Amino acid sequence: MHDERNRCQSCAMPLRFDKNRPISSIYCSFCHDGTCFVDQTLTLQDMKRKIRKLLSERKVSRFVKLYLIVRLSTLKRWRTR
Repeated sequence: MHDERNRCQSCAMPLRFDKNRPISSIYCSFCHDGTCFVDQTLTLQDMKRKIRKLLSERKVSRFVKLYLIVRLSTLKRWRTR
């Protein structure tokens, strides 16, 4: 498994790209405000749709898009116990 320490454990964005300086050490400021998730009702399926849309807008290849979408379920917020 890839080292995920430097990625948001909700959306997989590399934390170094968060211009808002994340309050949490494991979540970006778009996903977490330091106390709770910004959108607490967000499901894994919702996140996959958001990421898919963002990656399509950025013209990311289908292979990379698929890889990143599959990886979401390995992140701390989405792991099933």
